[in-house]
Amino acid sequence: MINKKKNTKKDDTSNSTVIKVMLLGFLGGNMIYAVIAFLTGDMQYIPEVLLKTGICLIIHIILLLGVTALEIFENRNWRIKNRVGTDLGSEYKTLKCSAFYYMIYICTFLLTLMLIAFLYLWYRDERETLIESYHNGGLTTGIVYMIFMYLVSIYCFFRYTCQKVFYTEHFIYHVSFFKKETVTWSQIQTIKYCYKKKKQKFVFTTYDHKTITLRSDILYDGWADFEEYVLDMADIYEIAIN
Repeated sequence: MINKKKNTKKDDTSNSTVIKVMLLGFLGGNMIYAVIAFLTGDMQYIPEVLLKTGICLIIHIILLLGVTALEIFENRNWRIKNRVGTDLGSEYKTLKCSAFYYMIYICTFLLTLMLIAFLYLWYRDERETLIESYHNGGLTTGIVYMIFMYLVSIYCFFRYTCQKVFYTEHFIYHVSFFKKETVTWSQIQTIKYCYKKKKQKFVFTTYDHKTITLRSDILYDGWADFEEYVLDMADIYEIAIN
């Protein structure tokens, strides 16, 4: 049984935080490259790499702002639909993964861009050396590393970022890449709460034995508010929590 108390921990993220992380990643990546270039005597390439990664950063910020605009539009439409057929003024809240997983995509893209820029400069100045290194397996480590990053990105997409939960005082709507689940609070018979190694999990079971499982390690952003909301709804609808 969980205690009903106000959780003051802030576990939600914002696009401003994402942009700050992107800026720090941009500065850190270029500083590392500058140090490597200084040690290898390739200082003349720093402005070109800085320009390319800077353009990449600007594009990502523009895309992120575009996603924000789409989310605002989506939220507005959802509120309008939610008010039709339910009590007027009822609004929904969201539960989603941490912005950390979106950073994996961005890092993968930036690393790909830097690798392409590096190979292009190498090919332009020392074509024969690059070809020889490729045939001798000198690029194998870098290629394997990039393949690994892409596999991690694909895993994070299906496991984390494609999952989202919309919940109101009337229902829970869980959407992922493979399925969509909707259940009203009045349909829920029991709620099972699991806590293990700082990871929480809710298992909602309906009267017709349908289950919806939500985990804090996947749906981290907004979990504290959701946990408190579940307790309130359990009191209102007299749902047993195990």
